[in-house]
Amino acid sequence: MSLKSALNATARCVALVAVLGFGLGATARAGSIPFTFSSSITPSSYGSGNTTLSYAGHASDGSHNASSPGTDIQVGTLAVNSTTPTSGSDVVNSTVVISVTLKDTASGLTGTFTATEHLSGTVNISQVNLTDSVTSYAPTTFLIGKDLYKITLPTNYFASPGASNGSSPGIFTVHVDAVATPEPSSLALAGIGAFVVAGFAGRRYYSRKTSAMVNMA
Repeated sequence: MSLKSALNATARCVALVAVLGFGLGATARAGSIPFTFSSSITPSSYGSGNTTLSYAGHASDGSHNASSPGTDIQVGTLAVNSTTPTSGSDVVNSTVVISVTLKDTASGLTGTFTATEHLSGTVNISQVNLTDSVTSYAPTTFLIGKDLYKITLPTNYFASPGASNGSSPGIFTVHVDAVATPEPSSLALAGIGAFVVAGFAGRRYYSRKTSAMVNMA
């Protein structure tokens, strides 16, 4: 084997190793991205007539996995109590701020997002007719440790209580998913691979161009 052939073969090997290293680094932690969370809701209560709405945050009862497709988490509850008779109703217009702190298990670091929600409707002793509209929530994405988290609202982000004075509270839900960011060493390998491949391609182009010029002469 000539020296030129040996150099070309070495260049191909270096590029292949770099590309494989980048791929492995990007996917090594993609199998599971565990996290825990805690949340708070303010104000914690709202009153209208003979009706009281009581809000409570929630803390995770174990670890959750944010890797694709992600997971829904229940970040708060709503209990409704009313003594207003069925012949009438109390009007509800309640705005709350829900703050949720995610803790990335791998790094031990945290990130917080906040949602402002407005509940409106009517309530009496036997019926709860409430709708929830989210006026703002941010941030929608944030980096915690080496994982990029994304927060979205599922279609059923609010489940209203079926009745007042009942045992089934309303539930607030968000969806969390995350992707692992490549390791710095993987990015370095990718850069080396791109440099080697570019140099190899340029050398082949120059060699072919020179050969063509010699043949034309």
